[in-house]
Amino acid sequence: MDKLTDKQQEVVETSQEKARDSQEDYQPEIETLVEDTDLLTSDSDEDEEEQGRSYLLMALCGAVVVLLVGIGLLFYRYYPLNSKIAGTWTGEAVGAQYKVENTKDSSTFTMLNTNGTNGMDMVFQSKLTKEAANEYFVKDTKVFLKLSYEALGEETIQSFAANKEMFKVVLDDKKTMLLAYTKDGLAYSFGDKDLNTLFKYVLRDFKWSKMGGDTLNLRNDLFASGGISFKREK
Repeated sequence: MDKLTDKQQEVVETSQEKARDSQEDYQPEIETLVEDTDLLTSDSDEDEEEQGRSYLLMALCGAVVVLLVGIGLLFYRYYPLNSKIAGTWTGEAVGAQYKVENTKDSSTFTMLNTNGTNGMDMVFQSKLTKEAANEYFVKDTKVFLKLSYEALGEETIQSFAANKEMFKVVLDDKKTMLLAYTKDGLAYSFGDKDLNTLFKYVLRDFKWSKMGGDTLNLRNDLFASGGISFKREK
């Protein structure tokens, strides 16, 4: 009874073979499932890494933008751009009235009614240069006398024009005569002084709303002790 018959032995062996075949057939399916799980995990990790890199790139771009804006604001706040002092400025000192008219590249300083003479203005025309933070100097300064026919009369004006050693007529429309100082005229009136050194401006009271300031100081003791403070007109 302990020994199996040949038929029974054959049945057992057949069952064992089927079991082994079933196990072998199932194994690849397990391996495929594992591989699929690994692929899903790998794709998820790559997506997270890619998302992390995107956030980092956005943060870096934002930081760069903020930095550039800050640099731009500091540049405009302190760099002596001519546009910040463009326009008309007026001031007075010791009873005298002055006007400064600035454009992109040039500056015209006018001493109104020079020496108390109504209708006679002394005009200095220069090119603007940049020096330091909101400081402006000039170069190539030329000097003129602007005479009004109505205020001074033709006889007085012609007496100025006749002094050819001192002046040269550059404009005469019978309303206004503009006389340029000659080299001898400059030497007589200003000695050997460098006219460019007369005009050193500093912009004060900076306001972002005006993209400039309300006060322009002229550091010059020749026209007024302690200089002249100009207010923006337009």
